[in-house]
Amino acid sequence: MWSEDGEIFSWKYFDENENLVSEMSMKDGTMTMVDEEGNVNTITTGQ
Repeated sequence: MWSEDGEIFSWKYFDENENLVSEMSMKDGTMTMVDEEGNVNTITTGQ
């Protein structure tokens, strides 16, 4: 899902059994990524 201005998005990837595998989101210049093991990585773009 993306906002109209493209500044905010949320993306989720599911496997064939509908289990959440990973997700990524961006809001207010901060990108958050969660992998299949639950590890969270955050990147701030400085906007």
